[in-house]
Amino acid sequence: MEHRGKPRGLKDVRIDPTSCPEGWVSGSERLPVKGERVHTSEGTGLVVKICGKTSKGHLIELAMDDGRKPAFFAETLNILVAPSLVASTV
Repeated sequence: MEHRGKPRGLKDVRIDPTSCPEGWVSGSERLPVKGERVHTSEGTGLVVKICGKTSKGHLIELAMDDGRKPAFFAETLNILVAPSLVASTV
């Protein structure tokens, strides 16, 4: 049996670029580092771990800043990062 499409429960959740500071880029353009803050569709989060490559980028583990959600995984395609690491530490 051949599987087509995404595994059950896996979905692309693209973030709206207007929901974060101007100039931020997709995580597929610049890979974040452990401890860096990123924007997701759920809000701002902290990169806990870079897990490995996927077909569309990298898989990262994120913890939300507000603590309302346990750590979760996201593809770099579905997050936004500061254009340079220096700008994200402000």
